[in-house]
Amino acid sequence: MAGSLWISLTPMLFFELARERTPLALVMLAHYCCAMCCVRNKLWISHLGQRILAAIYKNLDEDWRRVTHWLLRYMECY
Repeated sequence: MAGSLWISLTPMLFFELARERTPLALVMLAHYCCAMCCVRNKLWISHLGQRILAAIYKNLDEDWRRVTHWLLRYMECY
């Protein structure tokens, strides 16, 4: 519930920045994906968080990948 609330309250500017692949917006979205993964058995989203996070990781340069690397390792547990 809180995840859907966050996404509905997020300003459109955030989504525009994510579409433009702005690194900070992608990192923020990656954290949201991790939260989706934690509750995937309770939501219809299934493994969507993992797939989106993988795509985000591929679009980041090495410096920003270091910031999200722990998310990938954390999500391997699920």
